Amino acid sequence: MKKLTTLILFLLIAQISFGQIDNTTKNKIKAYYFTAENLYEKGEYSKALDKISEIETFGVKLATSQNLKVKTLVKLKQYQKAKDELDALYSLNPNKEIYGDIAQYSSVIDDNLKAENEARENRLADQARLLKTADFGFLGLPNNLGFIKENKMFGIIDLNGKFLAPIKYAGYNISSPYYFIMHVEDASYGEKSYTRLYSDKKVYTDIYTPDGVFLSNVYYAEALHYKASNNSYISIKHLLVIKHEVGDDIKSSLYSFKHKKYILKDVGYSIKLDDKGVLSFEKERSNGSGSDNYTYDISQYLK
Repeated sequence: MKKLTTLILFLLIAQISFGQIDNTTKNKIKAYYFTAENLYEKGEYSKALDKISEIETFGVKLATSQNLKVKTLVKLKQYQKAKDELDALYSLNPNKEIYGDIAQYSSVIDDNLKAENEARENRLADQARLLKTADFGFLGLPNNLGFIKENKMFGIIDLNGKFLAPIKYAGYNISSPYYFIMHVEDASYGEKSYTRLYSDKKVYTDIYTPDGVFLSNVYYAEALHYKASNNSYISIKHLLVIKHEVGDDIKSSLYSFKHKKYILKDVGYSIKLDDKGVLSFEKERSNGSGSDNYTYDISQYLK
């Protein structure tokens, strides 16, 4: 088979007049083709495609290399490109051997394009349904983002039907234009003393911004708040307290979305703010012998 392919390639190149291409270039084309064929046979399809593209830089279209290009695109599951290149192959008057290849892969192309079109239509139908049911005025989300609930799970979608947060969350806390907190149940986690919301399940948190995921799989997150003189709690919604697990300990950090930086990183479990803008927290000693209490004035970050 390879000898026959070699003969066909030589005959096809021989048909190109010397006025169009010189012998050096013909030899390069042969070398590139056989390299591409070897790469294809070894399953290195992307490299084979690159080598075929080098042949095309000479301004030459050969049915043999075009056939290999279509077969390679099929292996890469790029069916629409394969269909387009197959149409180009037909214009090159392929021989009987190449038509034998076409008979094998043309139905693969057509069947997969049909499946892709059906999947695309189903996705568009799902998007239309979800957009119709989305709440675009939900809990302070930006105008271009809507809240989705389906089968008791929650997500966030934009006006184009693209998910910011997939429908996989068992709970949520969306009350800030800066971030959206989504809670995931993990029923396989088992009991631990700090488990929250469910007695036998860990509920971990993914934090999103309008641009996408900010942090995943954190222990807990909430807006920084303080107790006012009338005993009401005031939240600073651009300041987020983020708690995560470090071994058996819980560490807290404070992030400012307005200033786009951490104000505190990996301190004690609790971060408290008073009405004067002063934080209090614990931080472990460097020698591991315990922790000390600290205060930090963050009034500059409250504006």
